[in-house]
Amino acid sequence: MKPLYLYEIGKPYSSRTKWPELAQYNFCGGEHEMILFLNSPTRDEIYAVRKGIAHLALYVERNLIILLYKFGQAIRWSDAPYSVHLVPQEERVELATDENSWALLHILLVDAETGIIKAMRVISLPPDFTSALHRAIKDQAAMPFTPASYNAELESLYAGYSSETLAQMAPIHYVSPTAS
Repeated sequence: MKPLYLYEIGKPYSSRTKWPELAQYNFCGGEHEMILFLNSPTRDEIYAVRKGIAHLALYVERNLIILLYKFGQAIRWSDAPYSVHLVPQEERVELATDENSWALLHILLVDAETGIIKAMRVISLPPDFTSALHRAIKDQAAMPFTPASYNAELESLYAGYSSETLAQMAPIHYVSPTAS
């Protein structure tokens, strides 16, 4: 993974130029990062990620961690699943256990058709959200893991619930002010 400080709006996210339309949340190397890959993002979607009200929710069930998000009116509820077991061992770091710590979530919006970064934003996650997220990652790391069982759990969850429903069911929420 490329260090965050090298990212720049209008520049390629990586040497790869085509991406599937999806969202990825990752915690590795001590950084929380969410990347939204959208095909030809509209001006409203770009603005929503950069400056709109961000709604975040955390849904945890068994071996699943789902970060749910909504940006302004342009990007409806969607989700980014996460498994610490898919992070290379050398990129895993010890998590802060301080109940008062704030984590930073780096958000990138990338045009999935070109690989060009269209928007960037950093959100400070409050202590309750940070603590719940870090606890979920620690708990997940202690659980047994096989890709097949993880994928089956994820498919089962998606078969029964939409992102919006999962967000409604999530016990942890955060709503940001608009970005300055």
